[in-house]
Amino acid sequence: MGKAASIFKLARSGFVDWKLAPLPVLVSFVGSYAGASIALNLPPEVFEIILLVLLPIVAAIVLRKRKHDSEHIDMPYAKRVGILSSCAFMCNAYDGFYGPGSGTFLLVSFSTFGGLDVREASGQTKVVNIAGAGAALVTFALAGQVELIAGLFGIAGHYLGATLVVKNGTAIVRPIILVVLLALFAKTLWQYFA
Repeated sequence: MGKAASIFKLARSGFVDWKLAPLPVLVSFVGSYAGASIALNLPPEVFEIILLVLLPIVAAIVLRKRKHDSEHIDMPYAKRVGILSSCAFMCNAYDGFYGPGSGTFLLVSFSTFGGLDVREASGQTKVVNIAGAGAALVTFALAGQVELIAGLFGIAGHYLGATLVVKNGTAIVRPIILVVLLALFAKTLWQYFA
C-alpha cells in the first residue's frame, strides 16, 4: 500500500514513464517469485554472506559523485528497457528472497545503469518494486507466512518519501540511501553473528 501511495505522488508529478514499465514489471514478477521460492528452501545465512559483500559495493556507488546524478542520460529505448529489465529481475529476486533494501538497489541501478535521473529512477523503481512485492506476497501468503499489520505503517512513510524526492531530488535521496544501506548492513551483520 505504501508503494502505491508513492507511485501516485510520483506519477502525478510526471516522474513515471508508463511506456518503460511493462517488461521490467513482468520480469520483476518472475524474479520475485524465483527469489521467494529459493527463500522458502534455503537458509538465510547464505544470502547474508552475499549481502555483507554487496552492501559496501552499493554504498561506494552511491557515494561516488557523478556529474549526471540529477540528469537524464539519453539512450536507445530498447537498450534502456533491457537494462531496466535486467536490473528489475536481479533486484526483485533479492526482494523475494530477503527483501530489505530492494527499492534502494533498484533506485541505484536504474540511475547508474539505466541513465534515469534520480526522480525518474524513483518513479520507475516504485512501479517495478510494487509488482515484485506483490509476487513475493502471494508466494509467501500461499505458504502461510505473511504479516499484514506491519505493512500498513508504510503508507505514510512512502508518500512522505515520494514528496521529498519530488521537491529535493538528489539532495535528499543520496543521504537517505546511505542511511538505509548502513542500517541494512548493521542488521545483516548482527543477524549473521547472532
